[in-house]
Amino acid sequence: MRPRCGGDENDRYVDSDPSILTAAVGWIDSPVFQVGTFGRTNTPSNMLFLAHWSGRYRPPAGRETLDKAGYPLTETWHPENVTLEFLSPIDRATHGFTKGWELAAVAGAHVGRAEHVGVSHPYWIGVGDVSDAFANPAQRGRVNRAPIRVGHQTAIEIAPDPETEYYGVLYKGTGTSKFETYPGTDIAVQRHGELNVTCEGHSIAAVQGTLEAIRLRQFRGRVDLGDCWLTGARKALYALGGEGRWTARIHRYDGLIHSQNHAFGRLEGPVFAGTAERRTGPPDRGGPAVFAEGQVFATRTRAAAHAGAQWLPIEALSDPWHDINAGDRLDIAAPDGRLISVYATGLFVNGTVRIGITPLPLDVAAGTTVRIDQSAGLEIASAPRTATRLRLFTSVGRIRRAPF
Repeated sequence: MRPRCGGDENDRYVDSDPSILTAAVGWIDSPVFQVGTFGRTNTPSNMLFLAHWSGRYRPPAGRETLDKAGYPLTETWHPENVTLEFLSPIDRATHGFTKGWELAAVAGAHVGRAEHVGVSHPYWIGVGDVSDAFANPAQRGRVNRAPIRVGHQTAIEIAPDPETEYYGVLYKGTGTSKFETYPGTDIAVQRHGELNVTCEGHSIAAVQGTLEAIRLRQFRGRVDLGDCWLTGARKALYALGGEGRWTARIHRYDGLIHSQNHAFGRLEGPVFAGTAERRTGPPDRGGPAVFAEGQVFATRTRAAAHAGAQWLPIEALSDPWHDINAGDRLDIAAPDGRLISVYATGLFVNGTVRIGITPLPLDVAAGTTVRIDQSAGLEIASAPRTATRLRLFTSVGRIRRAPF
């Protein structure tokens, strides 16, 4: 729901506008939704459909409040095998929608074709705040891992939203838990989840000023974006961080395809045929281009940490480019000269002094060198040869041509 200052003057327990028209929340098995809008509405509507997890919590001292953030979670429940079909376009001008639909930590879904007009975010698919960390035993193996199939999504007149980072379609592989912190710190735990999504494709036409048509953020697993026509946005496709595998068959694009600190991506389609112009460094002019950007840098631990610890105290990162993404490999110099690897479990922006990691395999002394590897990997499949010239740019990354 979208918060509203002042709440509802007729009900002190309601503090938000009605903004989600249909929803499946909690453990609902095999629900079928056929949704559409007809005529105009007098209710501010943010989104047409939401499927979202819920759970059981334990109120501190047995006292409940409206704000459940900070309550200890004991178990979560998730919509399962959701079927979603659309009976009409999702239109911002008529109904005020800024987002079409969203799936958050579901256990499988089938979403039909949809047409979005004027919205900022056609759809989002995410792993949820806590992913499957507290999922009930009967669903744990399926949450976020069960297949999600999405019909072709058409979005025209995608408009920037000044209250967000301006992305259109979003695949999000991390969640910030409101219910737990890293041991010995006040840092909220970042949960890193797995996605398994196959989409027929996307036809997205953005208005001037839109930064991104599609963003893939720090996911594990696999995402197939299908056949894509992506025009108007400064970045047609932006893959940020993570080690998930994504594929896109590009038929047309006129912005930048940018893989930043993301390990595995594959581009296919007729626009990638022909000769290639390769340069090192960022793109130096407008127009369609492919940019694989990565970095490798080092910092030091600022205090000792023991084997099994799930956080690593480091010297504060000050360079604005030195964010650490979920899935980044951290190589630690062991006393015998070996490099021992752990992986970051969340997004940590520059200035942080503690990083959540997979369990440390050994004791680490203060002042130990930690090498962060964020090399980007992008594979481009060769299509039948045409006169198209491909502009490729790399920076501590790798772009490889592969047979189609």
